Amino acid sequence: MIRSIYRFRFDKSVPMEDVEKALALSTIAIESIYGESAMRVDGVFGVDRKAGTCTIDRLTDLGCDLAKVLIGFLKLSMNDGSYDVEQDETQDGLGDMFGLFKGFIR
Repeated sequence: MIRSIYRFRFDKSVPMEDVEKALALSTIAIESIYGESAMRVDGVFGVDRKAGTCTIDRLTDLGCDLAKVLIGFLKLSMNDGSYDVEQDETQDGLGDMFGLFKGFIR
């Protein structure tokens, strides 16, 4: 299945753990607006630490808003020149909030 996405590409100087934390905060904000059920169904995203990328499915309003909130959090922690974002398509599988948050549970 081809999926329409937002692809964030980060400078090698950006710690991907910071990106994951910003994405986690963004999912909390979006879940507060859309609800847990919508987040489970429409919250499709992923972080590739090796590639230095973050992808968010953009086919739903939830995904579009998630990308906007993520940009807001990124602006607080890094300069605009340390990443760029583009619309793209992928056949790769993406994750969800459960995959993201399990990295924070110890």
